[in-house]
Amino acid sequence: MQAEIPAPRQPVEQAPLFVGLSDGDFLAFGVPPEWLADVKSATEDTLLTLTDHLPAEAAEALLELATGGIRRAERMSASRDTRFPLEVAFFDAEEASVWG
Repeated sequence: MQAEIPAPRQPVEQAPLFVGLSDGDFLAFGVPPEWLADVKSATEDTLLTLTDHLPAEAAEALLELATGGIRRAERMSASRDTRFPLEVAFFDAEEASVWG
């Protein structure tokens, strides 16, 4: 009897974390314009590495957004520049089923 070797797993492509946010939203959070493309394509696997390269205020806001802390991120945005309102619908993290 020959042992069966399992096929290697294909890496699962992760969706970007910040779908639905505009460039203006990111700029209001303090993301420099030259980092917009990287931030918009950030995933769970890349976010922490990316935030190491951003200004502290932008990094904090993105981490808040990624962990469901939209209210604090909105306050941070409002304190910066009102020309870029946050116009995106977010779910209630306590009611969302992340794993199933």
